[in-house]
Amino acid sequence: RLKQVEGIKCQFDNIHTLLDNTEELENLNKMITIYHYKKKDAPNESKLQEMENDMNRYINSITQLEGIVLSAMESKEDIAKLERSNEEMGTISEKISTIDSKVMEMNSTIDELYKL
Repeated sequence: RLKQVEGIKCQFDNIHTLLDNTEELENLNKMITIYHYKKKDAPNESKLQEMENDMNRYINSITQLEGIVLSAMESKEDIAKLERSNEEMGTISEKISTIDSKVMEMNSTIDELYKL
């Protein structure tokens, strides 16, 4: 939907001559203003790419931490490693939740723009 929203151009240069001083023109101008205002809040490709890179990094970190936990459990040693891994998992979980929240906000903004 982001690509569809980015493709929409909301610009009517000669519309004033067609709808001069009408309620339709006023409504159209309001809609254009609202659309441009909301479009500024829409995510851009670089922001989405950054979040995707972060998610991939977190997934790799989780995989590495799982390896540490499994090796520590096999040897019944390194409680400190397990504690650090647990803390890191908590941090990663918080960061993933933050990204999820941002994505949900972006989806809402994109959906709003798409409906306009």
